[in-house]
Amino acid sequence: MINLKNLKSLFVVEDEADKKKKEATPQKEKTVAPLKNVKKEEVKVTETNKESEQQNPIKVEADVETVEDHIHEENSKTTINANTEVPNNVEIPTNEPTPEIPMAKPQVDKRQYDILMQAILDSNLDGFDYLEFKNSLQALDNIPMDEQTKYRSAFATASTMGLTLEKLFSTADYYKKVLEREKEKFRDALQAKVSEGIAYKEQEKGRLAQEIENKTAKIAQLNKQIDQLNAEIEEHKAQLNNKQSELDTLEDKITQTRDNFLATYDYIHDQFDSDLAKIQQYLAPK
Repeated sequence: MINLKNLKSLFVVEDEADKKKKEATPQKEKTVAPLKNVKKEEVKVTETNKESEQQNPIKVEADVETVEDHIHEENSKTTINANTEVPNNVEIPTNEPTPEIPMAKPQVDKRQYDILMQAILDSNLDGFDYLEFKNSLQALDNIPMDEQTKYRSAFATASTMGLTLEKLFSTADYYKKVLEREKEKFRDALQAKVSEGIAYKEQEKGRLAQEIENKTAKIAQLNKQIDQLNAEIEEHKAQLNNKQSELDTLEDKITQTRDNFLATYDYIHDQFDSDLAKIQQYLAPK
């Protein structure tokens, strides 16, 4: 039976530092004579749930929960005292442009990776299928043999447990569809947060802009209160800039969350495609 820890070890996540270190270290190629005339009953693979080594921590970027926190922020309001008399020499400064925040590179997100792995585990089919086959392949990692021999050996053992090529392909496709459903659920949840968050910020922008317009008109009629009203306008413009900055930050975090999910999804999805390509290459009838 495959558990979550074992399942996660089948889809290993490497961070950028590990990849660069591995690429910089020349690998010694192992030359192993291919096995000939392998019979199913001669190949015995002990299936053990090997625990993978602890991976380096992965930075968890902003997720949908962060979006929700920003949506419910309280905004300060200004009380206007129309009867206050102030000097008439206040100048309104020009607003500074909001600096652009650089986007982080999309990467495999640990939290989303765990969610996808749990979804696959929750949908695990009974019997020996693609996941058990992948586990059998992993059990052969420390045995010196070429890749083709490893795949054939694992499949020969799996065949004695009822696994066929047709079942291998169909169950792999089944788990890919599980991933696809998770992608759809994520997209729907993200869109709901996007709509809620942007609508709220746009409403706040509109409210502040309207207040600025009303108070500007009032300045023309109430010369004795011009300085006070201009000070209030300056404050509202600062708030408007803050709201725009918050909106930009929120949109960036939403985009980052989406890109991290897609990177995670593509990473796992590509492993399925790679495995299926090798299964097709090494195991499918020619």
